[in-house]
Amino acid sequence: MNTESSRSSVVADSVPRRRLLQSALAGAAEAIREGRIVAVKGLSVFHLVCDARNDAAVSALRER
Repeated sequence: MNTESSRSSVVADSVPRRRLLQSALAGAAEAIREGRIVAVKGLSVFHLVCDARNDAAVSALRER
């Protein structure tokens, strides 16, 4: 396989992926600002995230 063409395909694939990741992060940030709980996949488990300054969100998270 040609190394140069391999590099160009990685660069081409990374632009849509970067946009997708930015969109997902923006959506998660908006959900947290709205007081919702967001699940973030870690290496082996999901982490539940909320705005620690929002008492209702923290209470809902503790109920889970």
